Amino acid sequence: MSEQLQIPSSNQLKKAGNIIRESKDELSVIKAIETVTRWRNLHTAPLNTLQMSVRRKLSKTVYKNCLIVQRLKRMPSIILKIKRFKTMSLARMQDIGGIRIIANNIKDVYKIHDLLTVSQNSVFKATNTYHDYINKPKPDGYRSLHQVFKYESKSKPELKGLQFEIQIRTKLQHAWAMAVETLDILENENIKTGGGSYDYKQFFKIVSTLFALEEGSTPLEEYKEKTKIELCTELWLLERDLHVIDKLSGIAATLKHITSNNEADKGNYYVLELVMDPLYGKNSLLLSTFQNKYSAQAEDYYHSREVAVANDP
Repeated sequence: MSEQLQIPSSNQLKKAGNIIRESKDELSVIKAIETVTRWRNLHTAPLNTLQMSVRRKLSKTVYKNCLIVQRLKRMPSIILKIKRFKTMSLARMQDIGGIRIIANNIKDVYKIHDLLTVSQNSVFKATNTYHDYINKPKPDGYRSLHQVFKYESKSKPELKGLQFEIQIRTKLQHAWAMAVETLDILENENIKTGGGSYDYKQFFKIVSTLFALEEGSTPLEEYKEKTKIELCTELWLLERDLHVIDKLSGIAATLKHITSNNEADKGNYYVLELVMDPLYGKNSLLLSTFQNKYSAQAEDYYHSREVAVANDP
C-alpha cells in the first residue's frame, strides 16, 4: 500500500487528537498533525466520487444549474474543532469532506435533499444525521440544511465508513456564511465558531434575520418582534462603525481580479492565499493552480503553506 493510502487506525487518530489538545511538545504536535493530514487526504477520492454522483443526479432535473462545490476541511478548522470539543473523535468527524449545493430558494433546498436521499446508489448511503438549520437556525444566524452520507464502496473496503456532509442552502444563506468566514479572516474574529466581538455578531445576526424575512423563513428569536425598518436602522448604525460591507467589497474585487486571470483556467485545484499588510492597509491574493493529475502535490503544497503560516497572524 502506498504512503498516501496508509490508513491511520482509530487508536492512532485518538492519540493524535489527544496530543493536539494537550501536548506542549512541538515535535509531537507536528507528528500528530501529519497523521490528521493523512486522514484528511484519504477523503479526497471518495469526495470527488460523491460530487460527481450529485452532479449526475441533478443533471437530469430542473436543478442542473445549481452551483455545486466540494472542499476538504482546512487543517486549522479541524484542529480548532478538536480543541473545542474534548470528546471529538477524528474517526467520527462528519465534515472533513463536504459538498455545498447552492439553490435558488428554500423550496428547492428541500426538493434537492429529497432527490439525493430517496434515490441512492450503492457507494454512498444517507445516515440518520440530519440538521435543519433553516427552520431552526443556529443562534448566530447560520442557516443551511446538512445531511451526512457514509462511504460504502466495495472497491475500496479500507475506506468504508468514511463520512461526508452535504450542505444545501440558498444563495442568500450562502452569501451570509461566506461573508462571516471572510470577515473572520480579515478581522481575526471567530464568529463562525461562537466567538467574535459583540458588534460584529449583532451585525450578522441582523443580516441573517433580514435575509430570512426576504425568503419567508424563520427569523432569529431575539428579533422576531422587530420590524424590517427597525432592523435596517440597527444594521445601518453598526455598518457606520464597522464598515463590514466596505471590507468585504474590497476582498471581492481583489478575488474577482485574480480569478479572471487566464492562469485560473489552467488548473483543477487552487490554493488561494490572502496576504494582508496591516501597515499600509493593503490586501492581495496569491493563486497557485494544479492540474487534476497533480492533486497529491496540491495537497502537499497546501499542507506546507498551513505549517509555514501557522504562527503568523
